[in-house]
Amino acid sequence: MQKRLLIITACMMMILAIAGIVITYQNEVEKQQIEQILREGAGGQDGTHDPQEVSGQNQGELMENGERVFVSLETARAEAVSLIEDGLRGAYRNLQFLEQCPLITEEDRVYQIRVSGPSTAFPITEEKLQNVCDTMQAFFEEPLDEQKITAIPMSSVIDSLSIPELREELRNQKEEYTGIDYVFLYLENQENESDGNRAQIIGTEIYSIMMDTGTPSEDHILPDKVYYPGAADGSLQDIYRTADGEMSVEQAIQQAETYFNQEFPVALTGSMKYRVSRVFLMLMPDGTYGFEVQLRRSYRGVPFQGDIRCREGNGEAVYDLTDTLLNGEHRILNFWGLPCNHQVEETRELSEVISPKKAVEYISQKIGDHTVYTVMEIELSYVGQEVSVGGQWIEEMTPAWLFIMINQTNGMVYHFYVDALTGQVTNIQLD
Repeated sequence: MQKRLLIITACMMMILAIAGIVITYQNEVEKQQIEQILREGAGGQDGTHDPQEVSGQNQGELMENGERVFVSLETARAEAVSLIEDGLRGAYRNLQFLEQCPLITEEDRVYQIRVSGPSTAFPITEEKLQNVCDTMQAFFEEPLDEQKITAIPMSSVIDSLSIPELREELRNQKEEYTGIDYVFLYLENQENESDGNRAQIIGTEIYSIMMDTGTPSEDHILPDKVYYPGAADGSLQDIYRTADGEMSVEQAIQQAETYFNQEFPVALTGSMKYRVSRVFLMLMPDGTYGFEVQLRRSYRGVPFQGDIRCREGNGEAVYDLTDTLLNGEHRILNFWGLPCNHQVEETRELSEVISPKKAVEYISQKIGDHTVYTVMEIELSYVGQEVSVGGQWIEEMTPAWLFIMINQTNGMVYHFYVDALTGQVTNIQLD
């Protein structure tokens, strides 16, 4: 975890991969050009389709090719429970099911959406510098020393400066400091980066916070202790000793979601929320246990699974995850990889989606007769692609059925996606 926070270049690359930039149009011609790029990108090699290409969809009827069947969200929830029961009885020749609760929104609509992030920090101003300091201060009880906050330019033209030094350059109207974006890094201990509180802001977004509480490395994660919120086997009631008592996995999930959705100093926009995806158990240096919790953005009850790019039939995934570590009640020790304050535009409303039972059939057909998979989790999530327009990024997202499965031959974890509009199947092997 510390390694990911301290390598600044890597952090910048990661944030660019998950954060969109608000697009402004100079004129109507440019807007039309951008819309054309998006249409071409959605129907190109990235594995998604323009929804208009799928004729007759979303009508709740059997398609002409006898494959695509659409159902309401209410029916989909009931079908998902039924197919898990069928799977537990051995209804599928190459799929074995674990007991689980499918994660499907309780709303009666889903959407195709376009997600864009906040504008970047340039041109930098004294007011924006003050906002950086105020945002960092919100996470710490003791006053921060501005001399320990370094402005690292995303350009090699100028050197890094402390906040007071950069503020002075701005007052002197030094233009070379205003037109670039910055990473702002706070290190309480300037001599030893691994000790003391740390904070990082990239552009205008808080990206990471690490408290000086003896945070262990990733080597302390217990690999056989991974929990999923939809588990129905009672494992979420497992209890572990923490810094200030005991905590169950379910309590850790509730605490993390409450903190980020209700108590976090930087609020998410509108209907955007965070939902826990996975929980890892971690052994702390003092012998107690901590929970490394992975969270994802969600919109109107549907979580984001990140970006899928398909090239020549092979899948490559960038996952929409924010990690946080907690070690007992009211003890959020750190977090990193936080995309927040993103704007959502609903480009199409969908009252019906591909039947989940049909989605399972598509996957079973794709797998064939020579391999058996264990189905660990089923959910309806948002997947899509990032589209670059003039060096800026937005996310085009569409709902899809996600099946998290283990290949019983090689033991690898796979994510199988079935586009909820087209029925197209994409599979991703996780490292």
